[in-house]
Parts: sequence; structure tokens; C-alpha cells
Amino acid sequence: FVADTRTAGSVCLLLQVALPVMLFAPSACECVLRGGTNAQMAPQIDYAALVFKPVVERCCGVSFDLEINRRGYFPKGGGEVVARTHGPLTAPLKPITLT
Repeated sequence: FVADTRTAGSVCLLLQVALPVMLFAPSACECVLRGGTNAQMAPQIDYAALVFKPVVERCCGVSFDLEINRRGYFPKGGGEVVARTHGPLTAPLKPITLT
């Protein structure tokens, strides 16, 4: 699948929408996300890769890959990130307890 903002729109916001659908897909899934990787007022791709991904994997029991092929900045965007899941979930998502 491909999601392209054709602007500097945030690929991280696209990831937040696409990832749950990809995790519940019946098989492995790949989505190419194009737009801004480092946009103002949106999560940065480095935060998604270095903070969000490990926390979600550890806390929720899911696994996915993020590959940053090209960075995109305001105003043109042009960044490209590939998100990959490894197949259908074999167990329900674990809840996150924040205390």
C-alpha cells in the first residue's frame, strides 16, 4: 500500500492511522508513507522509530519495522518511510497500564 500526502504532511500521523489496520491484517503488510518526516506540530520520525516503536513492541506485544528511506521537510515534503508488519497477530493486544 502507498499513502502519499503530496505535501509536507506528517508521515508519522499517517503511521498512527495505518499501523492498527496493518497489525490486524490477515497477513504481513507493507505500507510506503510519503510526506514530511520532520514536520512542525507533529511527531518526528525519529521519535516514532526510537521511542514509540520500542514502547509499543514491549508494552503491547506487537512487532513492526520502520525503514526511513528519505527525509522530507516543509514546504515540499518528499520523505519516504516504509512500515512493515510480520503477519497477523497471534494474541490480543496487551493493554497499557499507566500508573
